[in-house]
Amino acid sequence: MRIDCSHCRARVDAKAIGAVRRNFDPETESPDADELVTFLRCPVCYQPLLAFQNWYREKRGWDGNHETVWSSPHRVWPSPELSFSSSIPKAIQSSLREAQKCLVVRAYTASVAMTGRALEAIGRHFHTKGKADKLMLAAGIEELRQNNIIDQRLYEWSKELHLNRNLAAHASSQEFEQADAEDLFNFASAICDYVFVLSEKFERFKNRKTLNGSPVPPNELEGQ
Repeated sequence: MRIDCSHCRARVDAKAIGAVRRNFDPETESPDADELVTFLRCPVCYQPLLAFQNWYREKRGWDGNHETVWSSPHRVWPSPELSFSSSIPKAIQSSLREAQKCLVVRAYTASVAMTGRALEAIGRHFHTKGKADKLMLAAGIEELRQNNIIDQRLYEWSKELHLNRNLAAHASSQEFEQADAEDLFNFASAICDYVFVLSEKFERFKNRKTLNGSPVPPNELEGQ
């Protein structure tokens, strides 16, 4: 099974030691909502790995029988691979995934550049404007803050991402260490969670409160 080893920081063809199929109904043999958890061993460093897969679909094999096609394996232990919510636009997810891949292969400068690209994609998603290409990201960050899409803390993170993205994307003597590249990637991921995932959840929460009736005001709870 091809999977990223967290210790080797490389994609390896790990050996399956054992597997457990969850949510499988032996009576109907229905694969709906099936999950496959596989215990693996890296062929390079011999470290244990745990992979998770969802059932994707069934297809007819060459012999006419149906076979289950699983999703790509996702490492859940150790150091679980970061997964991205479907609430995050695909263009932004694409840059984040590229940045993550660069981290795996120790291409830290490239990772910082792709992390900055994800930040720029956030601005483009909200149709922020820039007077020139070189000012697009800076102007976009300012507009995101002015429109209260990001708060002051995320604004500071965005400014730091912008600065380091410029150092990574242009010819300079700047070299990025692993810790810095990982931190910048985590900052960008946190911004996406705040802007897209948590904001969407909060809107759903408010809608449920509206449909179910407003909560009891705090002053009516006094003395109870």
